[in-house]
Amino acid sequence: MFGNVEFAGLYYVGYDLALIPISAAIGFLVWFGLNRTVTGKIVLAVIHNEEMSVSMGVRVNGVYAVAFAFGVLLASLAGALTAPKISVQPGLSSDVIILSFAIVVIGGLGSVGARQSARFLVGLAAPLRCT
Repeated sequence: MFGNVEFAGLYYVGYDLALIPISAAIGFLVWFGLNRTVTGKIVLAVIHNEEMSVSMGVRVNGVYAVAFAFGVLLASLAGALTAPKISVQPGLSSDVIILSFAIVVIGGLGSVGARQSARFLVGLAAPLRCT
């Protein structure tokens, strides 16, 4: 998986190509979980209107705890998938945080589709930045 793959006269790292369907599958599963399951609808209800969720009998603190744990799971999965690509060193997080912040600012917090578009835009522009 760490070998090079030739396509149309260009060489690509096999691991990078393997990350594309893996990340697409994870993204789809998160979207499906939030938009097509009862638990996901409860999480979205708590996000959009906490007071109304409490009045409907939802245990908001439990939803926050589960959402935080799921976020930690996704972050650790992203770190495990990214670690073979880059050297892990002190100060690495600042680059990742800056790119993630740029994606959130460009895409906004309301729409998954807008964040996906922002992710592609930042992903294409990130290698062009001057260091």
